[in-house]
Amino acid sequence: STFEEMALAKALTNALGSSSIDAGLRHDAALNFGTAKPWLGASVEEVGAADAIVVVGADLRMEQPLFANRIRQASRQGAAVALVAAGLSDPYIPKAVSIAAAPSRQAEVLAQSDVADVLAQGDKKFILIGQQVLMSLYANSIVAAAQDLAKAKGAVLGFLGDGANWVGSFVAGVQASAAQASGQESVAHGCAVELLASPHKAVILVGHEPELDSLGGSKAKVNLHSSDFVVSLTAYAGQATEYADVLLPIAPFTETSGTFINMAGMAQTFKATVKPLGECRPAWKVLRVLGNLLGFEQFEFNSTSDVLDRFLPPDWFTKLNNVVPVAASSASKPQAPELAAYVPLYHSDSIVRRAASLQKTKVANAPLVQANAATLAGLGVSEGDEIELTDTEGGSLIAKVGVNPFVANEVLMVPLGKTEVQSLKVFAGEVQAKALASTGVLA
Repeated sequence: STFEEMALAKALTNALGSSSIDAGLRHDAALNFGTAKPWLGASVEEVGAADAIVVVGADLRMEQPLFANRIRQASRQGAAVALVAAGLSDPYIPKAVSIAAAPSRQAEVLAQSDVADVLAQGDKKFILIGQQVLMSLYANSIVAAAQDLAKAKGAVLGFLGDGANWVGSFVAGVQASAAQASGQESVAHGCAVELLASPHKAVILVGHEPELDSLGGSKAKVNLHSSDFVVSLTAYAGQATEYADVLLPIAPFTETSGTFINMAGMAQTFKATVKPLGECRPAWKVLRVLGNLLGFEQFEFNSTSDVLDRFLPPDWFTKLNNVVPVAASSASKPQAPELAAYVPLYHSDSIVRRAASLQKTKVANAPLVQANAATLAGLGVSEGDEIELTDTEGGSLIAKVGVNPFVANEVLMVPLGKTEVQSLKVFAGEVQAKALASTGVLA
């Protein structure tokens, strides 16, 4: 969603007497940014000119290909690079120190000598937190360890975020993982994972498919179906026809004007490239009209420029900061194997997962469960075999496994955003894994 859409969604929610709003659908429920408004911490050019870069919990080549190339070029020019992740694709950075570590171990890995050696290089240093950390049960511990390490080594702590307008969502005040301050008082509201974990009297969805775009998995769809009234503002009907009482067709980002704030803290305002299709309308207009019809004041906007002027503070950039609360994660370390989620490049949103051409690529058709050869051998399976996973809440998945040498020991990687994995209820922590014999009987 654009900044304008998020700001209006928050204004409408507050006018309805609620503070329950969250754009962090893929954030762990316990993730706590406090009063931080996280961002990259520098310009992209500054990161590209760094002497040392440590990336934690990101598959750069698949999540942010252009930024990955910046780091690749920095490595070629002599920068020391370390990549810490539960699993990733080949980063094509030959000189990088690659440390595969389960999410439950990543905080302690940051204290290891390999990482310290990388950060001993030069003066311009960065520790960058990726999308996989935000989804992890151990996010708070990992971020706290990264923050301590950054202070000790004189490095800049930065966040790569989750999506094009992730920073904008914090500026708009729609992230439950951050305390939304009103004067000196914090407004408490549930995060998306918690909101989707139970039915509600009324739910408004704006521009996403929660059954695919959230960590709620199958729980999200079941609880939305059980909610009294669900309104979905969406460009695609999809599975919303099964649980939404009202579908309001909205335009995708190509058919609306608006503003994104990128991870480097740059506000980028754009215009629509084409007119909205048929009777669909830009989400900001739909939200504005809903406010008008409900008789709420201060919903008289004629353009996205009006919305931007009303809701974007002039000093917003100076308030970006990566000072997060120092708190350990409460989740206990799981017994092996451990489940870890990632967001596939061509299933990251409603548009790309419907692109027939992209869905024919090798990347889009990677095995649903990935692990290294040693982990699969320990489970008694080989590449191409079927395996049954059962999460801690009873959700299950039967799928073929693939070998990925960049996945950590005792870790099973599964994707978000695919209908095939909706049967899972939890995408992190301990998981039971059973090999399936060729006859379909559990081995």
